[in-house]
Amino acid sequence: GATPDGLRPLGTPGGATGLLRVTALPVGEVLIDGRPAGETPLEVRLGVGPHTVRVRFSDSSGRSSAPRMVQVHPSEVARVFFEPP
Repeated sequence: GATPDGLRPLGTPGGATGLLRVTALPVGEVLIDGRPAGETPLEVRLGVGPHTVRVRFSDSSGRSSAPRMVQVHPSEVARVFFEPP
C-alpha cells in the first residue's frame, strides 16, 4: 500500500528509507533493481543502500539506458537523470 506521503515503498519493511527521484528525456519506464517501478518522472521511497536504476525510453527507438548504481541515504532525496546514449 501507499505510505502517508503517497509514495510506494520499495525498500525493506521497517528499515531506514530515503527518496529516489528519476527523470528522463524522453520519458520512459523506470526499472529499479530489475523491477518495473513506474514512468518518469518518478519519485519512490526505497530502502537505504545501493540500487540499480535504468530507464526504457518510450520513444519509437525502444532504447534503454545503461544501468546506474544510485546510493539512497536516509531522509535524503537521490536524483538521477537519464537520456539516450
